[in-house]
Amino acid sequence: MAGTVLRSTLVTRCRRLAKAESSDFFVDAEIEEMLDASARVLYDLLLDALGQERVLTSATIAVTGPTTQYDLPADFYQLIALRARSGTNRINLTQFSRVEAAQLLSAANAGYSFPSFYRLRGKQSTDASPGDVDQIELLPALPTGAAATLDVDYVPTFQTRAAPNVSYNGINGWESYCVYDVVAQMFSLRQRGDPTLWVAKKEEERARIERRRTQRDVRAPRIVDVYEESELDGVYRRSAWR
Repeated sequence: MAGTVLRSTLVTRCRRLAKAESSDFFVDAEIEEMLDASARVLYDLLLDALGQERVLTSATIAVTGPTTQYDLPADFYQLIALRARSGTNRINLTQFSRVEAAQLLSAANAGYSFPSFYRLRGKQSTDASPGDVDQIELLPALPTGAAATLDVDYVPTFQTRAAPNVSYNGINGWESYCVYDVVAQMFSLRQRGDPTLWVAKKEEERARIERRRTQRDVRAPRIVDVYEESELDGVYRRSAWR
């Protein structure tokens, strides 16, 4: 990918700018840890500035009635779109609110071939099942034995390549944000030198990234009218269930 740079290269750059090339005050593992933390912040900045599409990925979930809750992928971060399909039929799912849950739960066993509404939820860690899990709840429940497939478009969590080739994709040199951030921390932790310059340079990089917001694709936006009738109290704001 364009703009990919090895983390080891950034460690060397951080040491040089922090005047710590031969210092044993910081071991490389500490600098790598700070770079990883800063790279996660950069990841969010780039998502906001350039849009989620650049890292968009997809997964499928097998849905079987009457089960309504399913685990999302382990690297799930942000939801972009959901589609349910059965055979050649497809439907876009719409988020439901807590106040709508009772109506949707009472619609179970009514013969629907698709779960048409969803909400995100979580499953907390237990001794029997360690680790928090992102989940999705689908309503109305399908009849027992009925099946469908859920296509999930989502933004994954921040990822790096496996060691020893750990790298970041700064797109257009924006990995400098991480370098300046870490150098400022190094000056502060050593209590030698003034980190003010590097804090200012980090903020300059942040501003440069934020100026790119909405400017990556400068074509006129396409407007799509998605005004469909719903079977939920006859409200014209959601797609039909069946």
